[in-house]
Parts: sequence; structure tokens; C-alpha cells
Amino acid sequence: RRERAQPPVPGLPDARPSEPGGAFPRQPDPAWARSLRRRLATQLREAGRAEPREVEALLAELLAVCRPVLRGGGRRAWKRLLEALQLCAPFRGLLSGRAPLPAYLRALRYQARGSRA
Repeated sequence: RRERAQPPVPGLPDARPSEPGGAFPRQPDPAWARSLRRRLATQLREAGRAEPREVEALLAELLAVCRPVLRGGGRRAWKRLLEALQLCAPFRGLLSGRAPLPAYLRALRYQARGSRA
């Protein structure tokens, strides 16, 4: 079975899953922010829009996953971040440009480039 490619995340290197035994997971942990993601999906489906406080809560959850990476977290922190970004893909339009996410993404891109050097 072939997996669908995830769209690229602005400001981060491609987060494609690797072969078995590689650095990145094939499937993200579905438990991350599950109830929040479900509420947002329901709001979008039923009302065509999301409650701002729910979007802010998802943003806070995502930033909480970014922080360990920015503090020099290792492979596990990056893996968790990539999983969270995959799970946030359906809500990209809601999160796009929301402060302070762009600054975090720039910092993550800088850190990713530095770690590859």
C-alpha cells in the first residue's frame, strides 16, 4: 500500500517518512491533541468555521511541541514535532500566519539547517 504524500510545511524541510528503521514515523501518534482536533473538525464540518478559542488551543499545543526542538531536543523531539505537523495538516489554513507560529517555523528551519551541517 502506498502512502499519500503530505503537503510540505512552509519553513521546514520535507518531512517524508523514511524506510522501515528510519528516523521518521510512517503514521503520526493519533492521540496528540485528539479531542481538540475532533472539535475543530466538527465545527468546520457543521458550521463552516472554527471557534477562535479552539484554534488558539491547537496553536498552543503545537507550540508546546516546538519548544523542546528549539531547546536542542534530539531526534525524539523532532519526531514528535513532525507527527504533530502531520496531524495539523487539515487545519493549516486556520493556523497559517497566526502569531507566533511564523517565528517558530523560521527558528525551526534555522535549527534544522544547522543540524544538517
